[in-house]
Amino acid sequence: MDKKIKIKLFFVSCFILMVSQQKIYAQLDSVNTYLNSAKQAYKLGDYAASTLDYEKALGFVKNLSPNHQDRKLLKLKSLKGLITVSGMGSAMDLTVVVFKNHKSFIFQNLCSSKHKAVKIGIINNYIAVAYHNNYTDEAIKAYQEFINYIETCTDFRDVNKVQSSANAALAYANQKNTKKAVELLPLLSYYVDSLPNWTKADYEKVLANVKSETNSSTDEIINHYKNAANGYKRSKKYRYELNIYETLLKDYGASLSSKELITIVEKSKVAKKNAPYYHSEQYNKMMKQFGFLMLERSAIKEENQQLKNYSFILAIMALLIIISLLFITNKRNKEKKNIYKKLYSTEKQLKLQKEKLTQLKNNFVKQNYAVTLKRKKDTSKSFYDLYESLIKDFPQLNFNINNNYPNLTKKEIEIIYLSLLGISNKESASLLSLTYGSYRVAKNRLLKKMNCKDKLHFEHLIKELLT
Repeated sequence: MDKKIKIKLFFVSCFILMVSQQKIYAQLDSVNTYLNSAKQAYKLGDYAASTLDYEKALGFVKNLSPNHQDRKLLKLKSLKGLITVSGMGSAMDLTVVVFKNHKSFIFQNLCSSKHKAVKIGIINNYIAVAYHNNYTDEAIKAYQEFINYIETCTDFRDVNKVQSSANAALAYANQKNTKKAVELLPLLSYYVDSLPNWTKADYEKVLANVKSETNSSTDEIINHYKNAANGYKRSKKYRYELNIYETLLKDYGASLSSKELITIVEKSKVAKKNAPYYHSEQYNKMMKQFGFLMLERSAIKEENQQLKNYSFILAIMALLIIISLLFITNKRNKEKKNIYKKLYSTEKQLKLQKEKLTQLKNNFVKQNYAVTLKRKKDTSKSFYDLYESLIKDFPQLNFNINNNYPNLTKKEIEIIYLSLLGISNKESASLLSLTYGSYRVAKNRLLKKMNCKDKLHFEHLIKELLT
């Protein structure tokens, strides 16, 4: 072969190799970008957005070369996130489909895989979300398949099946199969406080759930729940603590004294304060339950007192009793109205605020975002219209911004507007004609001016500006 031809072939080969490498790097960047975006959306409680990002990450992983060294790990991370977040976001049907479609890949070489921890995490999370969404058949089926598979492993330790066994125990108890649930308790007890995600508080919660389906006394079950709540408080897992109090009010409120109910409500207030703001809806439901319980007890107590008084002054005080009953009834009605107003006002205000912001976002994106991507647009006019719409629905917004943060620039105020609407960082950068990096720098500068501890604190502060 001619020497010139060989040289040309060499350079062509080098060029093809370079192009293929660039394509692989681009795909890897896309996978990592969507994984990071999904994690951020999950932290903010936006399970729908997180689910979509995990699906996109999984799609890009499929395009990677089968021989790529990180392909399996990236696929497992995408699957773990997708299965977990979709299950938490009320998309359990999608969770089941994804798990079944990739089950053979997850279980493949489970015993000896270098990614064994991630694979076990996927199985654990699937069983957990299946149980919490009342897909107990799916949870138990997955657990039994997991146990049957690891029995063939020669070096598989019991510690690696604690999490799945805990959720399986809950699923068995939910199906009234307490025998199976109780059989798992010794394993769960043995490894208490031996694992980062398996503590005494977790074990006490499982015990309470299992014993609720047995002949155990109500007081014993309540004590297990209280122990779990105190454990979560000590470890600063305030969301889990709040979940325990919700269960106590909902399922065992009638068995608790009024003093205990008030104590639980006070502790719930502290837990809510320390938990992310998007748990307000859960807290409001708890307060409704507490209100109903206290109203019922108040009525019973008053009626008993009236009967006692009536037995002593049956004839002589008949007229006074009738007047007292009318007064008490009127007072009770006023108390009910005040309690209901307090219980529902916060919920209605948040719901109305969310609806207004969603409508504004839809109108703003529809009128501005698609056009901005294609060609330049007068952004000052767009943001003036947005300003007018926001001030119309939230007349205190502009005053609150200027009063609390008088040193903000026009661009920083526009960032607040977009953040209130829930526009993503990338979309906001495009709308403001900034690069993504420049937008992040501008937003970080804004957070410092507002003395924000983190992004969650920032979201909380800007929502306070609306009222």
